[in-house]
Amino acid sequence: MSQDVNDHMDPEIRPIPFPNMIYVGDGPTDVPCFTVMKKNGGQAIAVYNPDDPARVGFKKCYQLSTHADRVKHIAPADYRQNTHLRMLLEQMVEETANRIVEQRKLAIETGTVRAPKHLGSECPTSAVAACSAKQMLLINALKPQRSNE
Repeated sequence: MSQDVNDHMDPEIRPIPFPNMIYVGDGPTDVPCFTVMKKNGGQAIAVYNPDDPARVGFKKCYQLSTHADRVKHIAPADYRQNTHLRMLLEQMVEETANRIVEQRKLAIETGTVRAPKHLGSECPTSAVAACSAKQMLLINALKPQRSNE
């Protein structure tokens, strides 16, 4: 079966879920992607050329953020260390990674069923003689009673 880039894919079979995606766009053709990301829980950043004296790109990004509510973040298209865009991306990646780790831990904790224990397994050694008198009374109380018939 061949797939088209525009085919719908159910969330359960999507290789990367939208909440784990970060989209960076720099023009009007990215607006539909911004919308899809926002609608599905992903993150998007509109970037602009900071060296444009007419500030055309900045104004479009500002419009997308403030008036159209398509993106939460806008930044100059400068990916170098310690720039606004780089800090945004690093923070988003860190928060996404932390969320994934917490989700996996929770899935393991809630998906794990403790194995049953043998009676007497609460003793520190396998020898029942090493159990305290209190533990022995508890163990004996839990054992089925035999009738003397």
